[in-house]
Amino acid sequence: MSFLISTTGAGAVLLRDLGYRQIIAHPTVNLDLIALGFTIDAINKSQDLKYALGNNPTPKLTATYNGNPVSANFDVINDKLDKNNNLSDLTNLAQARTNLGLGDLAVLDEISSLDGGTP
Repeated sequence: MSFLISTTGAGAVLLRDLGYRQIIAHPTVNLDLIALGFTIDAINKSQDLKYALGNNPTPKLTATYNGNPVSANFDVINDKLDKNNNLSDLTNLAQARTNLGLGDLAVLDEISSLDGGTP
């Protein structure tokens, strides 16, 4: 199921299914429902939307996933990280390791000895 998300001139967010039935009209909308397989389709400037947006010439899309901003064509199901890629599908591996709380040990090929600690 796909939804169209847009803002009104008054700042309210309209979450509509592709049949243009209004689902939500609220100043803030948490879109964690994306995790359930929903997609966000880019806003087009059709006459239907112009009317819905109060003729706002520059509608802005604001969507979040787990509190983080996402782009207009973000599909969590298709763009998810694949654990089998072992972080190789990321552009900044060092930042990914830091975000996961991994230390220097995460990049070593082997460990020759362990020092310190108790047996």
